[in-house]
Amino acid sequence: MPTIMRKPSASDTTPGATARRNVRDRGQAAAPVRLSYLAGQLDKILTRQLSEALAPHGLTLPQYTALSVLRARARSSNAQLAQRSLITPQAASAVVKSMEANG
Repeated sequence: MPTIMRKPSASDTTPGATARRNVRDRGQAAAPVRLSYLAGQLDKILTRQLSEALAPHGLTLPQYTALSVLRARARSSNAQLAQRSLITPQAASAVVKSMEANG
């Protein structure tokens, strides 16, 4: 698994960042951060920020994703919508039903 080194910022308050700062403050080399960990952290941040931005419009992130997919490919089956939205067909069906119910 590839790893990359990054310099933690002073505002980084994750447990891993705190541990790296403690190691750095003792004059030791910082532990490498796995790319997969950073990708996961980025996903969590983006999901939270997108959800917060969509909430005032009465949309959830899965609803927005479904609308984006349908805009790009208007005639999509439930299975295609699910695959392109990276959710299960059951979840896609629930998303569509909730949007239909909300108008």
